[in-house]
Amino acid sequence: MTSEEIIQDLRIYVSEQIRDGEDVGLEASTPLIEWGILNSMEIAQLVAFIHDRFSVDVPVDAVTLDNFKDLDSLGVLSAKAGTRTRTGFPTGS
Repeated sequence: MTSEEIIQDLRIYVSEQIRDGEDVGLEASTPLIEWGILNSMEIAQLVAFIHDRFSVDVPVDAVTLDNFKDLDSLGVLSAKAGTRTRTGFPTGS
C-alpha cells in the first residue's frame, strides 16, 4: 500500500468510528490530539485498527503524541512498523 492509501484508510476509520461519520475538516494534517479528536481510549482503538487492517504491530514505545498528532504521522508510523513486522525485526509487542 502507498502512504496515501494508508492515510485514506486511517481517515475513513477516524471519521466513521471516532467522529460518528463526520469527515468535514479531517485532513492528513489535522491535529488529532490538539483538537480533541483522539483521546487515550481512541488511540488504543486506532492501534487495534492498524493491526487488523494493515497486519502491523505498533510497538508500545511508538505510541507517542508525535506519532499520533495527525494522519500523516500515523501513516508514517504504520508504514515503518509494517516494514519491521514484515522483515522480522522486533516490534516491541
